Amino acid sequence: MVKTKKTAFIRISLFFILFSGLVQSIPASADESVITTVKLSIPVSCSLSGTGMNSHTAEIVNGRTTENIGLTTIKAYCNDTSGFAIYAIGYTDDTYGKTVLADSLLGSSHDIATSSTVVDATSSWSMKLAATPGTYVPIIAGSSADNLKQTGDPDFSSYQAVPASYAKVAYRTSSTDIGSSATGSILTTTYKVHISPTQAAGSYVGQVKYTLVHPHTSPELHECDSSGTTISAIYCLQDITSSNKSTILASMTEGQAYALKDSRDKEIYYVAKLKDGKIWMLDNLRLDLSKAVPSYTSDDKITLTSSNTNASAQAISCLLTGSYNGSTCTLPYAATGLTAETPSGGTWSSNGDQPSISTGGSCHYDNGCTNIPDPTSWDKDTVVSNTLGSGSGKIGVLYNYCAASAGSYCYIGYGAQITDPNPNSILDVEDDVCPTGWRMPTSSANGEYQGLYNEYASDSPDQLTAFRIALSVVYSGYKIGEYGGTGISASIWSATWASNYEMYSMVADSNNNYLNMSAKSSAPYSHRVSGQSVRCLVK
Repeated sequence: MVKTKKTAFIRISLFFILFSGLVQSIPASADESVITTVKLSIPVSCSLSGTGMNSHTAEIVNGRTTENIGLTTIKAYCNDTSGFAIYAIGYTDDTYGKTVLADSLLGSSHDIATSSTVVDATSSWSMKLAATPGTYVPIIAGSSADNLKQTGDPDFSSYQAVPASYAKVAYRTSSTDIGSSATGSILTTTYKVHISPTQAAGSYVGQVKYTLVHPHTSPELHECDSSGTTISAIYCLQDITSSNKSTILASMTEGQAYALKDSRDKEIYYVAKLKDGKIWMLDNLRLDLSKAVPSYTSDDKITLTSSNTNASAQAISCLLTGSYNGSTCTLPYAATGLTAETPSGGTWSSNGDQPSISTGGSCHYDNGCTNIPDPTSWDKDTVVSNTLGSGSGKIGVLYNYCAASAGSYCYIGYGAQITDPNPNSILDVEDDVCPTGWRMPTSSANGEYQGLYNEYASDSPDQLTAFRIALSVVYSGYKIGEYGGTGISASIWSATWASNYEMYSMVADSNNNYLNMSAKSSAPYSHRVSGQSVRCLVK
């Protein structure tokens, strides 16, 4: 595992050399000697510093390429005899994996993407590294001197795209000196920018973050490096893919909870392989969509993309902005046979209108929802005390279905009807706000909720309790005009169409041990304008 990591947002580290002495004295005599023992302990100490980190500025005339627009000097000091590795990742607007040069006033349609090649008609930027000669020369990943290069690794001694996830860019297999007079390992990064003739004038800003880990043989660093229990060196929910799913499943112990991070907001979720052989989220989703809209500019802003969210770029743009590629969204847009309607309303009130698209369609204490008796009483991190199982028990965020489906399944009010988008399947809605690689479960008599419940038919103390424990059901309540049912009812969306007005939900009630895997007309929560929890499972 990664023993230490240091990040170059200029950091000052203090180094201590610890000495402890043990002297054993034996009274002298003619046939005895004096034995003296001295023990010395030198702890591993590594640090990373940089200069010129914020000075890369250049005035560029449209239609030209400019290299070396700025120089970052990075110094690494590490006395680990097994060396160290340096990783890089795009980090624009304090958001991991954002690899664009952006002008905050122009909007994302003008962002300059990163690329290792130059195309005349497309603006782009790239980076390369060079080792500075000295006593402790670092090796640039992918260069001719890199005898540890893996097939397909980028050669960072030439211009490469800025990494969207942590990429090893340099390393040493042995230690350097440390201390105030140390020279350490020094490398430099330069950047190249190509501006197309049609690029809008503006002030574009991007960032790259560098992190040191040691020893150099440490597992690959990930932006979601987590302190929780990991699965086969997987740290993020988004790390589980179709290519590694079978390996991960084989490594998991059934029923054991693992802690993984959501790369979008760094929230930690507990997940487990349950009796049906699938990986389920044991927590309600807590993604705050109000922090993802363009008007939100605080440091904890969330960036949703099709690479971190189980939704298309069009669905995400329509949900958060109401437009896509300059055109007003007409939703639902993705499935055939749906009635095309445009979301509107502005408040989530008892008349059934969904929230304004600009609030992201989620409802909790801080994003302006109406009809809340006590706005301070709803906190997505509140723990519901009667939650069983290994999940966190946090109440999470309630979403209407427009939000739960990431903008792909929206409509106005109680009068709107949407026919079954996929009559041949119970997986009717494939875009949602789950992390990429995950999705909302299916419902109905043949759905995944029912299938999971059936697996616990012979468990003790009874099937319902065993199911509640396995899935760690949180009685988070619901919202139909007013909030209700917290501590008593759980209502969780599914991906399955139920009627022209409803989507199936999994509904549980703690008062009378009620459980319905395919709730619709018998429970008002299933109406698409209601607020419900979201759970996800691995695709």
